Amino acid sequence: MIGVRRSITRLGPTIARRRSPFATLGRVAPLPAKVRATLVGSVGRENADDLAGRKVAFAAAGLLAGLVLARPPAAFAASPLFAAGGWRFPELRLQRRARQREAEIRAALPDVLDLLAACALAGMGIDRALRTVAPDVHGPLGDALRHALRGLDAGMTRSAAYRVLTERAPVPEVRSLVRALERAERYGTSIAVTLVAQAREIRAKRRAAVEEAARAAPIKMLFPLVVCFLPAFILLTVAPVVLTALQSFRGR
Repeated sequence: MIGVRRSITRLGPTIARRRSPFATLGRVAPLPAKVRATLVGSVGRENADDLAGRKVAFAAAGLLAGLVLARPPAAFAASPLFAAGGWRFPELRLQRRARQREAEIRAALPDVLDLLAACALAGMGIDRALRTVAPDVHGPLGDALRHALRGLDAGMTRSAAYRVLTERAPVPEVRSLVRALERAERYGTSIAVTLVAQAREIRAKRRAAVEEAARAAPIKMLFPLVVCFLPAFILLTVAPVVLTALQSFRGR
């Protein structure tokens, strides 16, 4: 459940406000009290009903699929496996959505920092720069920036608006950016220099991650190479030669 809690956190508070028909099923589902308490402790009460409903629905669908697709007595073994897979599927999907949203934020952040730095170099303050850039930023990062600006419009302090930004875009790069901006405001250093340095650092980290993934690619390709391509290569090249040699020996 730790992974589910992290996924809910990375997806942001908007998940809690979404109404789903699965929430009704989750509220009436006869789950054990220990399981429901675990869900509530992991994802919060507002998300627990929705997640519980999805788990129950997919587990039931998996159970029926096992009974329909497999014949007895294999169905008695396949159905629990299908049900367990359906029970686990909503958590895996939630974690995948969280990773995808996090990747979108990381990909958009350097360009946004460059735009903010250009605005700061033009003489704008950080509030004016955010109001200038945020309407043109799409995706989850743009939503986070606009929520932070709405907080400022509602009378929030800048520190509180920064907290809203980190809650809506909960990635380490955004938290590092907020800390850097707070230090720049506290000590009176240049906001533009801070933004450029943050963009350069984020791009360096992304480049290092891509290079690390490229170095790991040959190792990841080893398994499909051995399991898929090597047997096919043997069947297409070595096996005909061996069969021909055996036939020639038998003919003698």
